[in-house]
Amino acid sequence: MYRLHKFLWELRRNPELAERFRSDPDQTMRDYGLNEEEIRAIKGKEFRKLYQAGANPYILLFGAVHMGVPRQEYYERMRSQS
Repeated sequence: MYRLHKFLWELRRNPELAERFRSDPDQTMRDYGLNEEEIRAIKGKEFRKLYQAGANPYILLFGAVHMGVPRQEYYERMRSQS
């Protein structure tokens, strides 16, 4: 979970990382050591799944916003996914 948290935190703070993520999300996440399940969850906007696996909800929110996910959509996904 540390690598996921680090990636999401740095995505928020590092414009170069954000640009790399926009141009090649899979490779950027692999470079941070995220596993395939985490990569699929991020790409599928499965924030609740990541939360249930132990991700910090605030770090998830900040990462989601910097991935272009509106806050309202993030909240809806956190409430509705099983």
